[in-house]
Amino acid sequence: MGAEYFESVLVDYDTCSIYGNWAYNSTVGHDARNRYFNIIHQAEKYDTDGDYIRTWIPELKNVPKEFILEPHKMKPEQQTLFNVEIGNEYPKLMIDLNESYEEIKARD
Repeated sequence: MGAEYFESVLVDYDTCSIYGNWAYNSTVGHDARNRYFNIIHQAEKYDTDGDYIRTWIPELKNVPKEFILEPHKMKPEQQTLFNVEIGNEYPKLMIDLNESYEEIKARD
């Protein structure tokens, strides 16, 4: 269902990439190793200044580089300063990625 949702909203939709990545990241493929997609690491590597994020998530256009990858770490006064309220203009954190990664690593 996740892949289907992305199919309906992505500008750069590619069937093979979307369904392949969803299968890989949901661990339903044949790779027996416990793998995970480290979103923050990928963003640090390929979007160091947050330009891609700011282009496709206009709610974060005023957020400085230090918070662009993890806007939920901003204090309320910083959110006000940068015109984004977490939980209103931008969603609250749904899962703790580090906790999730540790859970995946523990499966070995």
